Amino acid sequence: MNKFAITYDYINSNTKMSRPERLFQDEGYLLVVEKLPENVHVESMMYEWVTFNLPGGRYTPDFLMRCSDRSEIYIEVKQENISKRGRAYRGQSYRDSRSKLRAAASLNPWHTFYMAIYSRGGWKIEYIEPDPFIYPTSIKVNGNGTIE
Repeated sequence: MNKFAITYDYINSNTKMSRPERLFQDEGYLLVVEKLPENVHVESMMYEWVTFNLPGGRYTPDFLMRCSDRSEIYIEVKQENISKRGRAYRGQSYRDSRSKLRAAASLNPWHTFYMAIYSRGGWKIEYIEPDPFIYPTSIKVNGNGTIE
């Protein structure tokens, strides 16, 4: 099976996505798929499918990708803004989402979490490293999000 072929579950034209989220659905997800091992492909991608209960409240990542090796990848999509002076900046929404995404990654180290940032220059995909002080030290997660 082609690792770039995805079945879209529970994403339809009535879903209210932001412009960066629609662009991620159409093209940005390919950058995440490229990070998968050779023999793993994405079986489905769902929009706002899971909500995590965190110590400071609740958090719903934008996308969930389910892979053929039964792993799950959670992605938060944000847009990088340009100031009047032409400088790129990320606002409060980015900082809030990133801290919640990191908390979710730290409490669920068996899953993989990414922040996808869209700007004029294209996409930046950032792996969210779990905080080793939050989850038990007996659990070790390697760089691709799998437990050792």
